[in-house]
Amino acid sequence: MIYKVLVKKPEIYKEVVVNDYGEESTVERVRWREEWKRVEREMTAEEIAEMEAQQPEMPEPEPTLEERLSMMEDAFAELRMQVPGMAKFWANRIKQGRASIDDVPERWREEVKSLLI
Repeated sequence: MIYKVLVKKPEIYKEVVVNDYGEESTVERVRWREEWKRVEREMTAEEIAEMEAQQPEMPEPEPTLEERLSMMEDAFAELRMQVPGMAKFWANRIKQGRASIDDVPERWREEVKSLLI
């Protein structure tokens, strides 16, 4: 596993200082710099457990295009199997005078005719 670790490094630099009397002197100062460092090592068991606890549950994978198409075809086939409901709908429309037998789709005509008799 690769980690990024923030490291503070001392940086020594020299600075010329002028005192109140106009005398110059050189002073060494330390400045702390922060930088990110790459560290590569194996994860400990505690780190693995902590990482797994922090990860949200993975969502289920989305179905592929073929699977979605198959599900839609199955749903459409199931709708087509509900012929009696559609046949009743068309029979009622014809009885109310809102449609004729010619308006009924072919796949339901025979069923509608049997309901009208």
